[in-house]
Amino acid sequence: MGQTPVDAARRLLNWRLTRTLAPIGVIHTTQRDFTIHTPCRGDGFTFEVSVVGVWTGQGSQPHLLQAIGRAEFEHHKYVEKQLRQLSRGFEPDAFAAAEQRMNDELALPLTYEMGLLSCRSRVRVGPDDSLRTHLQQQWSDRSNEGAQHARAKRHIEHLAELRELWGRFLKQMDDPLAAQAVRLANDPRLVGDIATEVAEKNQRTATELREIVDQAIADHERFDLYDFVISYDSALQKLMRHVGMPTTTENGAGQIVA
Repeated sequence: MGQTPVDAARRLLNWRLTRTLAPIGVIHTTQRDFTIHTPCRGDGFTFEVSVVGVWTGQGSQPHLLQAIGRAEFEHHKYVEKQLRQLSRGFEPDAFAAAEQRMNDELALPLTYEMGLLSCRSRVRVGPDDSLRTHLQQQWSDRSNEGAQHARAKRHIEHLAELRELWGRFLKQMDDPLAAQAVRLANDPRLVGDIATEVAEKNQRTATELREIVDQAIADHERFDLYDFVISYDSALQKLMRHVGMPTTTENGAGQIVA
């Protein structure tokens, strides 16, 4: 019986497999890498996807490389198609999630050359140059905004603290000795000069008050009570402040009422 065309084709295929992958039982492995760019969601940016393929087949190393050369174009085309479809479901900054999903998709090896050649792939996903520049600018902007917010917050807290401190300070300025106390706080070396000034001021005040009292005694004989109080109201208040007595009345008028 003669040889049919199908038999001839089968014999030719078996001969090619025998030459390419023989001897059976000898297994070789080699790694081949390639890089593709896949679109992110919205197609505004792309991921840079590095694909690492581990090829395994039977036969000699040179024959394995020849078989890979025949299958590689189909392999690249299939992998790129699958990864481009997947990557469009991820935002430009979702590198880790995209990488995990792609590796799940490529978990099973792909076979070629009638099943005698296989390739198991894994990927690493990152931004391409334009996306990297964009994300770096975003990070820089967020970092600057965060720093400005933190500085503004610290400034407000500092102002609030200063306001409280100055408020307490100004409330104490009614004290007759407040000015001298501030000078001493700023420069304690002035203690001698300030002590002399305070003593001299007290002496002058006491002298002035004695003169006022002496004059008041003399005038009391010439004025009625109302005119006397009106005439010496400020002098009496000064005397009361000097001896530490309050000078305001219950109605807050700040004057002595006869």
